[in-house]
Amino acid sequence: MIREMVWNFGQRPDIDDDWPEDLQNLIKSCWSDSFKKRPDFAEVIRVLDSEIAKVETELSSSSSSSSKK
Repeated sequence: MIREMVWNFGQRPDIDDDWPEDLQNLIKSCWSDSFKKRPDFAEVIRVLDSEIAKVETELSSSSSSSSKK
């Protein structure tokens, strides 16, 4: 079903608004009709590494704040 909607009508699945903005932008850029506008793999890795670092920072700060209680 999704494949047909993408292939025949250029539609894409919805992206949850709760997802980080940089991740939303990456996904949308990967969906570009023009392959020249799509990010190269180095850019994909850069964004994903950045998002992972943010999550790790949040986890470690929430872990350290909960251990201080």
